[in-house]
Amino acid sequence: MISILIPVYNYSVLKLVNDLHAQATVLPCAFEVIVADDCSDAEFIEQNAAIEKLSNVRFIRLSENMGRARIRNFLAHEAQFPYLIFMDCDAEVLSNTFLQTYVSYCSGTVVVCGGTAYQTIKPNNSYRLRWKYGIHREQISAQQRNTRPNASFSTFNFLISKSIIQAIPFNETIREYGHEDTLFGFELQKHSYTILHIDNQLIHKGLDENKVFVEKTKRAIEGLQMLLLNPLIDREFFTDISLARIYSRIEHFRLRFLFSLMYVLFGSMCKTIMCKYRVPIQLFDMYKLLYMCSLKK
Repeated sequence: MISILIPVYNYSVLKLVNDLHAQATVLPCAFEVIVADDCSDAEFIEQNAAIEKLSNVRFIRLSENMGRARIRNFLAHEAQFPYLIFMDCDAEVLSNTFLQTYVSYCSGTVVVCGGTAYQTIKPNNSYRLRWKYGIHREQISAQQRNTRPNASFSTFNFLISKSIIQAIPFNETIREYGHEDTLFGFELQKHSYTILHIDNQLIHKGLDENKVFVEKTKRAIEGLQMLLLNPLIDREFFTDISLARIYSRIEHFRLRFLFSLMYVLFGSMCKTIMCKYRVPIQLFDMYKLLYMCSLKK
């Protein structure tokens, strides 16, 4: 009845899969776990291959790197059951009833997001920026997420009917970090699918170091600008992305050059401060905006 689908790249999923398997074996329904490795280093492939010893678990080694969107479409195609539970590889199970909660929603055509949680214990300073961003921007209650259900969609942890993702696959032109989930949520809205948000969180364990997180964010911003320049993307999509909305206002008032100049003058210093010291998350927001304005169109 349920297919648990996990794309993985250079990360150990042993604990995650074992925890999920322990829950799945006592469910009153059939299940499978499929882990697709997106061309990880040999040490991670060898380590994760141990999950093949578990019943109803498949470990697929891909011969090429597919990227975040394409690998999810691939997993959906490989799944044999009508309800799919997707999660990121750097998740950790928080509740002993995680799968049972999702199974209770497996009726008809559904899209259900469980949400993201972070550990309350603060990490050391080199991981603090990613943790703080997660606490303030991603760890959001179901009640709050349901006020803007499609805009709040996240691929980190969700249940979906296989028939939906077959009809509306992830946009495979997005290969890099960021925005494939926002675009998918928008496509669901266009096709009149409403997303239900519940409190069935997984813990996001795989925190990036500050410098790595900043560079990943810059790549996501570059991807966002490419989407802005793509005439095939519905303009309404960008109204759900605050960075794109503010950027559009800056362009409207012809202030982009000024913000671009500010990035040239202060961007490097701002990055150093964010990576070394504890700063308000609003400084990171400003850095993102300045960087986007600095990109050539």
